[in-house]
Amino acid sequence: MAAGGMLVKVRGDGRAFAMATQQAFGAGGVEVKPILTIPAGVTGMGLAPSSGATWLHVSALSQGEENPWDAAHQLMVPGSSFAAATGAAGADVELIEPDIEQRWPWQQEAGAVPGPGLTEAADRCTFIDQDGKGTKAEGPGFAWSLNDAFSELAKARAGLGVDLEKKLNQVIIAHLDTGYDPHHVTRPINLDTKLQRSFVDGDPDPHDASDHTPDGLGAVRNRGHGTATLALLAGNRLDGTLPDWSGFKDFIGGAPFARVIPIRIANWVVRFTTSTMVQGIEHARQNGAQILSMSMGGLTSAALVDAINLAYDAGMFLVTAAGNNLAGRLTPKSIVFPARYRRVLAACGVMADGRAYAGLAPPTMQGNYGPSSKMATALGAYTPNVAWAIIDCGKMVDMNGAGTSSATPQIAAAAALWLAEHGPLVAQYPEPWMLWGEALRPAECLFHWLRGGSDRTCDGRQSSGRRGTPPRCI
Repeated sequence: MAAGGMLVKVRGDGRAFAMATQQAFGAGGVEVKPILTIPAGVTGMGLAPSSGATWLHVSALSQGEENPWDAAHQLMVPGSSFAAATGAAGADVELIEPDIEQRWPWQQEAGAVPGPGLTEAADRCTFIDQDGKGTKAEGPGFAWSLNDAFSELAKARAGLGVDLEKKLNQVIIAHLDTGYDPHHVTRPINLDTKLQRSFVDGDPDPHDASDHTPDGLGAVRNRGHGTATLALLAGNRLDGTLPDWSGFKDFIGGAPFARVIPIRIANWVVRFTTSTMVQGIEHARQNGAQILSMSMGGLTSAALVDAINLAYDAGMFLVTAAGNNLAGRLTPKSIVFPARYRRVLAACGVMADGRAYAGLAPPTMQGNYGPSSKMATALGAYTPNVAWAIIDCGKMVDMNGAGTSSATPQIAAAAALWLAEHGPLVAQYPEPWMLWGEALRPAECLFHWLRGGSDRTCDGRQSSGRRGTPPRCI
């Protein structure tokens, strides 16, 4: 377990803490950067009233090969130079935790074609069809998951009629991932490049969220995670000339006209930290995102909890991946964080034949689920063998997309379509969190709305034409 520094929660704005750390370690020994501010007097569903607090990322506090949690505890041992300095300066430290480096396991099992290794550049851009190995189900044709027998996302889009573009353009979705390919045909129509951000350490421009691959590694096939999930979320219309797509001329994404803010929180091999997740969620909140789609996750964190609660109280719908595991291997099989939190909808998997995305033959990748206490706020979407746009191959879209990474943007797209339909009504709720927390219980309502169409309430009953009241789940 590695850490990229420490995360420290202090009361107030953190200035006293910054002075104390400079005293303890020297002016050039540490770098202190605020990553999340909890306003004074916050009284939402997730946060108690407070005098205000700040989460800070502090570099260079964790040294050597020690366990990062041991390092965090050692910093606060009475008598240590750090504890003495912060106490003397009046820097009221509430919490400290390591900024854990994590990697999202989204690739196919070892030995899958073409595998995670290097290939010829031309081979990277060769179409890969669905794969039924390991007892995985295959769907009928291209973009099958959008069809009426499956997610009905295409039908829900059609239900918005001539107002599809106008209504979806009012919905703001934050897409947290490895970034995007500026030149791919599936790039969303309304990608908000003015608000794009990168929180990945080492990126040259924090206002550029495009996916970067190190020099010399462009032939690695298993990269471009963000390009592919973004295409499922809001991918543009294909023109019928894509290789091996048999004249397909429709949108590849579930919510193609939504306004999408690209936020890069992980590098090209999907390595991220707690702090990049926290900063990405907060950037989404500060810029008015109504929906957040994040096809990754990992360990829990107090800083992550605060970021989620602030976003939830602001009325944001958060859907994140449940996680992946290898069948027959000792890998975690229950839902990861932040999908595990009750205020986040966990995206699990269901296959084309209706089976759960689990119980596959070893060592096939499959989706996480459980515990049962979480499943009331979990929802399945179709995976594997769904569309998967290939970075740096301008018109290539494979059909071997897999993992709960593929499920997540489909659910976010469904939420966007629902919000596009009912947007004028949501202002009736006195508190922003009521939209998703009470009015729309996502695991039930999105399913019933897709199945019943926009003329039904979220509990699946006929609305009797009462379209002027906010839809509710009972």
